[in-house]
Amino acid sequence: FRDFFANARIKVDYDMRVIANMADMPGHIEALRETKPDLIFTIFTPITQAVLGSHDAADKSKFITDIPVVFSSVTNPVASKVVPSLDAPGRNCTGTRHIAPLDTQVRTISLMKPVKKLAIIYNPAESNMVVTADELRTLQQPLGFQMLDKPVPMDAEKKPNAAAIPDLVRQAAKEGADFIYIGPDTLVGSNNSKAVADTALELKIPTFCATE
Repeated sequence: FRDFFANARIKVDYDMRVIANMADMPGHIEALRETKPDLIFTIFTPITQAVLGSHDAADKSKFITDIPVVFSSVTNPVASKVVPSLDAPGRNCTGTRHIAPLDTQVRTISLMKPVKKLAIIYNPAESNMVVTADELRTLQQPLGFQMLDKPVPMDAEKKPNAAAIPDLVRQAAKEGADFIYIGPDTLVGSNNSKAVADTALELKIPTFCATE
């Protein structure tokens, strides 16, 4: 994003904000409203939702509704209610989605091996993954597979417990999963090589990742 402006020789002042805690978002929104940047660039679904709000209920006092926003890495902008339509956003934003359509992903998995049971391990605290799980559920009948729903459980502090991921892989194996699906999930993706892949290899279950 920075390289584009640098290569175009356009001088830009950047205000980079790393959101460590989503509870801090109201303060960042207020700061953006006061500084009035020419453009806001957001990454990932939760941050984009926190900046823009839902297209059908964007409260001007809580969200940015009058500054242009470009988003990236939003799994499903329509299902997440970031925009009402991909062809016509109809609001102060545009952007990109970073994964292939879900039915295309499932058909690709089926080219590798017939799939009767597809397990999905995901963080239910990530709204984009709830949307993905819901969409995968609707594809069961038309694409002829059974979905094994494996949300990551919460710990005592009501935070997703990444340490439980290997147990979910084992549960999927016991239930006869042909594949384990890893969606655009920040939590599971960041633990994929160890928590998911090592256990899956041990149990000889192939995995499919929606993102790089």
